[in-house]
Amino acid sequence: MPHHWLILGAGGHGRSVADAIRAQGDAVLGFLDDNRSADELVAGVPVLGPLRLAWDGAPAPDRFVVAFGNPWASPVFVDSCLGSLLINNTAF
Repeated sequence: MPHHWLILGAGGHGRSVADAIRAQGDAVLGFLDDNRSADELVAGVPVLGPLRLAWDGAPAPDRFVVAFGNPWASPVFVDSCLGSLLINNTAF
């Protein structure tokens, strides 16, 4: 049974993730991105709105993935979700 994904981040890395998800036969419901306009299409997939919709109003996916290419953006987002900051310095 195919999974339905929500991708956080609609930049180049997000597009690559969308391609990989579709290549395995799953569906992408949409992207959430603070730097894109809602209803903009990225790789044929709609941007649904800003990142805050991940916990406040986005369609309920089976799965989601954080697809930020900028390593400094990810810890900020994780901090806003979890309330604590964890950085793997070996990842940079």
